[in-house]
Amino acid sequence: TAFNLPSKEPDEETRIIALEHENEVYGFVVDTIETTTSFEKDEIYRGSGEEEYILGTIHQEDSELMIVVDLHVLLGMIKQKQVPMLA
Repeated sequence: TAFNLPSKEPDEETRIIALEHENEVYGFVVDTIETTTSFEKDEIYRGSGEEEYILGTIHQEDSELMIVVDLHVLLGMIKQKQVPMLA
């Protein structure tokens, strides 16, 4: 599991996010996808003490707090087996 969240059995809401990084294809299993959104880089709040793979957070109007993950950094860490929170 990621981000120290409890495991959940796949159901009809489960989705797979597929992406390519350095000529390799990866799939992330997520519980659900409620919406997709666009934002500008300057909307990302970069706090202190965040993990290397977290770019920051965004709070848009009428939305919950969103964590912005740098997938290139995260995938690089996964390839080097440097992500202890993934099991």
